[in-house]
Amino acid sequence: MKTQELRQNLKESIDRLSPERLLVAADFLAYLAERKKNESAIELLKIPGFIEALKEDRLNLSTEFRRQKIVKILEKIAASNVFADISDPVEWQRELRQDRPLPGRDE
Repeated sequence: MKTQELRQNLKESIDRLSPERLLVAADFLAYLAERKKNESAIELLKIPGFIEALKEDRLNLSTEFRRQKIVKILEKIAASNVFADISDPVEWQRELRQDRPLPGRDE
């Protein structure tokens, strides 16, 4: 039987099913699709070193993505001249780091 004929027969069979049996058929088809995915995943997991390589790639991609994002942010900051009005960076840092009382705490 050709695939096209098989599909047509299945469609006709589905049309004759009661709503309850239609739910069962839908669950079974979902199970078959999921089973195929699981079988493929199991085959991949059987490859020696696959899990380790996957973890390493994920870590490298994550690190590289963060690095690229930081570079873009720093480039935007540099292009906008955010710090142009700071004449003495050392003094500016001292002012920022000056001790002050924390809000809500008595001295």
